[in-house]
Amino acid sequence: MAKRNKIILLIAAFGCFIAIMLYTSTSPQKTVDNIKRGYSGIVVSKQQIAERKSHLTDIYFKDDGVNISEVFRQGLDGIIEVGDSIIKPKNDNYLYIIKPGGKKEAFIYTYISESYRNDFRWPDEWKEKWPEASR
Repeated sequence: MAKRNKIILLIAAFGCFIAIMLYTSTSPQKTVDNIKRGYSGIVVSKQQIAERKSHLTDIYFKDDGVNISEVFRQGLDGIIEVGDSIIKPKNDNYLYIIKPGGKKEAFIYTYISESYRNDFRWPDEWKEKWPEASR
């Protein structure tokens, strides 16, 4: 009987662990933190992450002398070039790319699911903000 109780307890603990992992993996907190973060700099290099992840590009740029690495989604990898300036304002879901000639383009920084917008951890002041970034 004691062995059976241990097995039941082990299964329950494993189930709780899985539930916590699923809960935190679907949390919008990382997206909120990324939107709150701001940076700017000049692109010094870029590289494709892996062949199987060809839609992701790792961009390296300098911000006040500090090297920063940022992974960008599909579509931006063909637009961002070495020498471009990148501006990601704090608390904004837009990324601005300024070409050496001065041409400025705005892009959605991250797409936001409806479940994130409805999550209690999503900032109230952002619930209706950036509707074009909704998925």
